[in-house]
Amino acid sequence: MKTINALYPGTFDPFHLGHLEVVLRAARLFDKVIVGVAEDSSKNARSSESRVRLAAAALGGTGMKNIAVEAFSGAATDFAAKNNCLVVVRGIRSILDAEYEKGLSKIYRQLAAVEVVCLMCHEYEHVSGSVIRQLAKIGVDLAGFVPLQIKDAVAELYK
Repeated sequence: MKTINALYPGTFDPFHLGHLEVVLRAARLFDKVIVGVAEDSSKNARSSESRVRLAAAALGGTGMKNIAVEAFSGAATDFAAKNNCLVVVRGIRSILDAEYEKGLSKIYRQLAAVEVVCLMCHEYEHVSGSVIRQLAKIGVDLAGFVPLQIKDAVAELYK
């Protein structure tokens, strides 16, 4: 039987419950899921090291042995190929996300031989990195938005 590795790429700035929902569902579908934390200066994201650390801490308590967290720079398709990922996982919160992901999936297919699998967010479609950063800035308790293991670290990092 063929091993199917999947890449779940993003900036994860910060890693939140919507991300957790998608990665846990992907981990049930694929043999290995790599949460690829993109080095992305265009979004003014925090350092990739801090975002990797937060994602790894959030995922550490899940008991899922087939999830890895790694930083990468450059094209997600190159990182996927380097890690033998046949699938790129994307999360969809709304119809606007679906339209964006449709175009992105065509680009992925043109650049590499990967399939794009989109997973609908069911519980946390209202959660986004920008909302969490704003809430942290004004001192709102982040419970219900980010995994509890990283709640205090996220609040401190983004205040």
